[in-house]
Amino acid sequence: DKVTVTMSDSKGNKQEKSTAKEGTEGSVEFVPTDSGTYSFVATATREDEETPITGATKEYVYTLPLSVPSVNPVTGNGNGTAVVSWGAVKEAVTYRVEYKVKDADDSTYTKAYEGTETTATVEGLTTGTTYVFKVSAIRGTDIVSQTVEKAYTDTAEREWNFSVFGGTGTSLTKNKYSGNI
Repeated sequence: DKVTVTMSDSKGNKQEKSTAKEGTEGSVEFVPTDSGTYSFVATATREDEETPITGATKEYVYTLPLSVPSVNPVTGNGNGTAVVSWGAVKEAVTYRVEYKVKDADDSTYTKAYEGTETTATVEGLTTGTTYVFKVSAIRGTDIVSQTVEKAYTDTAEREWNFSVFGGTGTSLTKNKYSGNI
């Protein structure tokens, strides 16, 4: 016996998974990549029978969980400002950046930004103070957050990025530089 389950999204995209198992129970697992309404239908076939049996279509509404924002190191600009940046979160509608002095009560968070961009400038920082920056991804009532700490100095900093490239595979042991820049 074989059961094939077909998942369809609202755009007509289909994905099939099958299970061949003795008995009356079996399972398949689907992992949708977007929020939306998905329909499922199971079709059973037997080796010695020509006509498959198709069950009723069932619909389910799926909400993709928001992932935690991936916050880059905070870059101080001097003059009491710092830049906070993060990677986009799939299906987030807005982002919020808040900050507070390290070890202060969470009720002291100050909102520095709310919008759709993935970079924010925070102003009014004091040299020599360590801050906690909180970046939140928001969709309706769903909110997920990530925090990072930064000891603020009056020296402007530069954001550095690193790329690994090479032949058929990437190896950090073969593609590296060590020494002073």
